[in-house]
Amino acid sequence: MSAYALVLLVLVLLGWAFSYLVLWLGWRATPPALPLAVLGVATLGIVVFLVLGICVAAVAGTPRSTQGVCSMVFFPLLFLSGAIFPISAFPDALQAVAVWLPGYRLMEALLPLWTGDRSFDPGSVLYLVIALVVAVVLARRLLRRREDV
Repeated sequence: MSAYALVLLVLVLLGWAFSYLVLWLGWRATPPALPLAVLGVATLGIVVFLVLGICVAAVAGTPRSTQGVCSMVFFPLLFLSGAIFPISAFPDALQAVAVWLPGYRLMEALLPLWTGDRSFDPGSVLYLVIALVVAVVLARRLLRRREDV
């Protein structure tokens, strides 16, 4: 699993770099104010989601069912992250749920680093670190339960 996760991490980072290059060349997208910090937080976020995917894979059992479950979970996490729509447009109940999701915390950590805003909240990065530790422990326990791993 770790080799697969490492390959996915590299592919996601390359995909982000290529996407940004296209946005920069085609639409003059502004570069991040703190590129190394953006890279670090983005990598942390990717690793959190990769480990959460490993947890799903450990429970789902087969690659096909893992893909289905991850697809079912992906879109609500994406929409509630604030990356596409501001969560202030959602009902209060969804806003209360969104602030506890890792995608929202990742967006909260990345936005000020990208724009150079001084309102950076280290609490979001701490949340991601804690989520990573919890997810790694959970993944190890779930994978130990499986007989085929």
